Amino acid sequence: MMKRFFILCLVAAFPWLVLLYKDNPAGAVLALVMQVSIIGWIPASMWALRALNEEEHENKSKKSEID
Repeated sequence: MMKRFFILCLVAAFPWLVLLYKDNPAGAVLALVMQVSIIGWIPASMWALRALNEEEHENKSKKSEID
């Protein structure tokens, strides 16, 4: 639970860092450019959150297939 909260804080503050952590360097650079403009910060954060949720969904699907 605490790990999830920490990652959500990172998504809000540094969306480019989350995308880089999720192995998306081109997306990280684009998110950093978007983050430089205050207007682009919100879409970059939403993009990073979406990437994070997609990965978690894939992990849950793989786990359910194994069980």
